[in-house]
Amino acid sequence: MKFLTSIASLSMAAALAIASPIAKASDNLYALRVSSKDAQLDGKYLSVFDNVVGIFPGRQTLFVTASESSKKGCVELHLHPTGIIDHALGLVGEGVKELHDIANPASSPGADWTSFAMNSAGDPGEPNLGSLSYTAKGGRWVVFPAKAGGEWKVTWLDGSSITTQNYMPIDLVYEGAMTISQ
Repeated sequence: MKFLTSIASLSMAAALAIASPIAKASDNLYALRVSSKDAQLDGKYLSVFDNVVGIFPGRQTLFVTASESSKKGCVELHLHPTGIIDHALGLVGEGVKELHDIANPASSPGADWTSFAMNSAGDPGEPNLGSLSYTAKGGRWVVFPAKAGGEWKVTWLDGSSITTQNYMPIDLVYEGAMTISQ
């Protein structure tokens, strides 16, 4: 009889665990997309190819989680899902800073991965929508052609470097990824 009671209890616990709603996904899970006056770029979601962040048709959409940075008023953007090694978005370079997927960012000198700001769109009905900026003085997001076939690299151009004029100015928009509610 004790055996049946134990099995019944175990079965009940398993059934409740299976029937329970899945834990709510993080409220700060975002997809990043481009806003541009150019129709071929506008609305395209960012992805990663060879550690470079950009528009790469056919690649999986990039998802990030935002966490408070050690820099006041800034956030860090960590790639989702998180694996054994932490990955974060970071800017690499001088003057022309490419947006990269940085593995183990805490031990990556030269990459700035702690200076992003998420600026709310201001619509109370859409708290998970807004623009993403880099908090360094001056500059803007642009994309440079990466390869033929509509591939573009996302870059922060601060105006201090001489560069080719084949870039397109863009804005980066974050939007809340679908969450599972309880």
